[in-house]
Parts: sequence; structure tokens; C-alpha cells
Amino acid sequence: MASRREKHRLGPPKGISANGAAFWRDITGSFALNEETRELLRLAVEALSRAETARRLIARDGLVFRAKSGRLEPHPAARLLKEAEDTFLRAVRSMGLER
Repeated sequence: MASRREKHRLGPPKGISANGAAFWRDITGSFALNEETRELLRLAVEALSRAETARRLIARDGLVFRAKSGRLEPHPAARLLKEAEDTFLRAVRSMGLER
């Protein structure tokens, strides 16, 4: 477990979104985390950041696109969004934070 002093020292991972950093600060400011739980939190905030990026791409380009074959295909970011959301939920559940 991290002590109170350690909790405030642990900044969010580099390269994550503002929402991911806010989630990191909220959790590390509210709970004493051991090394395993900090790793799960890192996975969660990275997944949250990927999901936000995928949502922006889908909002910009649309959920589907016309492939060279002429068929409508799902945006590649749609799969990334689902995977990121699944990873986030699994990490949060593993930390025991789901309600």
C-alpha cells in the first residue's frame, strides 16, 4: 500500500488525456494503492485515453466508411473504442471500484 505521502508523489503517466489524468489524481488522492493496483490504474487511464481518441476519430470521420470495394465498413477506430472501453472496465473491476 502507498502511504499518504506517496499517494501525492505519484503523478499520472505521461501521454494520457486530461480526463485520464483527472481520474488518476482522483483515485490516487482517495485510496492507498499497492504496486499491483497502481498498474491496474495505469492500464485503466491509458485505456480511457485511447477510448477518447477513438471517439474523436469516429466523430470526425463517421462510424462507417465506403471501402474501395464499395461496401460500407465500420471505422477501424470503432474496434479500438470497444477494446479500450472493455480494458477500462476490466481494470476498474479488478481494482474493486465498480458499483
